[in-house]
Amino acid sequence: MLLIGLVVSMTLSNKSHLKAPDFSRSPQRLDSTLLTEPGDESSGEIRIYDSLVVAPSVEFLNLEIVLPEGMKFYTRSPFKIKVSSDHPEILAPGKFEAKLPSHHLKIPITATAGQARLTVDLLFSYCTTGDTEICYYKEVRLQIPVTVSENSDREFKVCYTVAN
Repeated sequence: MLLIGLVVSMTLSNKSHLKAPDFSRSPQRLDSTLLTEPGDESSGEIRIYDSLVVAPSVEFLNLEIVLPEGMKFYTRSPFKIKVSSDHPEILAPGKFEAKLPSHHLKIPITATAGQARLTVDLLFSYCTTGDTEICYYKEVRLQIPVTVSENSDREFKVCYTVAN
């Protein structure tokens, strides 16, 4: 048996982007039509990270997604990711596509000295494990301020933990 739930973290002022779920549709059809597309200003949760300092030699953003204990990705639902930079001349995401969700994503990055903010929009589903699956939809925007400096040898790692 598959029970569907809708969980969205949002700011109190931006509730108009939600549509009422139609539970008469099959679970395969309950996808991103419930929410706005990633990248829309009215998207769900916004997580702002502390500024990171990385080396210009960095080649990838290593993004880790941690689900609550007892949860797994729901692979029959769309997984969408969009990566952008406010200063692509300093920090530019490369071509990247992920059709299936993963706890570890390796996103190509080109970096030169300076400061930029990387934005990662994610849309995915996850479910409880066991005989009865309860599934949730998550839409989140990660905002990561980055300083690219010759004085750093740090890898570009970000961890997003889904709250219970």
